[in-house]
Amino acid sequence: MIRSFLSPLVCSLHFSLGVEFKFSNHFTVIVMYRLLNFSWVLVAFAFLGSGVVFAAEGPLGKLSSVKNKHNLSFNANHDVAQPKAADPSVVLGGTTQICVFCHTPHSSQADTPLWNRPSPDASSFELYAQPLAIKGDIGNADASDRTGYTADGSVTYPNGSSRLCMSCHDGITAIGDLADNTTIAMLGGNDLVSSVVDLTSSHPISFIYTQTIVDNDINPFRSNTYQVPDPADLVDTPLDGSSRMQCTTCHDPHYDAQLDNAALPPFWRQTSDVFIDAYNDVCNACHIGGSYIGSPPLHNIVP
Repeated sequence: MIRSFLSPLVCSLHFSLGVEFKFSNHFTVIVMYRLLNFSWVLVAFAFLGSGVVFAAEGPLGKLSSVKNKHNLSFNANHDVAQPKAADPSVVLGGTTQICVFCHTPHSSQADTPLWNRPSPDASSFELYAQPLAIKGDIGNADASDRTGYTADGSVTYPNGSSRLCMSCHDGITAIGDLADNTTIAMLGGNDLVSSVVDLTSSHPISFIYTQTIVDNDINPFRSNTYQVPDPADLVDTPLDGSSRMQCTTCHDPHYDAQLDNAALPPFWRQTSDVFIDAYNDVCNACHIGGSYIGSPPLHNIVP
């Protein structure tokens, strides 16, 4: 009777935000994952027999993991000291929720769905310091007109998803200050990220990268060593909807692949080997003939 009662419930949960863990020949546990506060709710048990075999818990890098550096809730337990929310049972404004640092179901910003971060201070952002064809100091002087890679105020820089990333990684914008005018209390008052990205020495972002630009503004002056990523190669390097290269071309802000593969940079999008390995494949999606084997070079992170 118990199993017949639970069957429709099991089916329903399994196909709607649910995860079913089976304990072979003993019992079945159905666990439903609540998206808003990332808590686990134990739903039902069904006796089946004897002998217990545990299913895998999933990737360590998932956002709900206490080790994920973008999990800034009080429950986070990062290996490296960095900000997290205060205990809500002790400090007013503390939280055990995860999504609230970037998203809100109401009164959100237009930048991206349900976005709740304030816009960063654009005056602190500079272009990559070395000569580049995309900004016009190699080859065509007017290349920046086509690539949009300029900080002269004629376009927003950085833009798109990269601007969203820099609303924390600029080292100026407080993590707990949200766009809807609410404030999250941070443990010990530590309200700035420990990893500030210096755009002057990091891979260029927020520029238009099309085949026309590669053919006319880059390759003639860079020995034909660049190409536009080919989706058919199955290497996860998406440009944004405006054909711009962004932080999210290489990184996934919700999944920290490095927690599951120490050879990868933090939050690396590509997790499987296609041609060489998951790291080199991303670089070679744009750079022809490059070899980046070894410890991946990280951004110039300012402590």
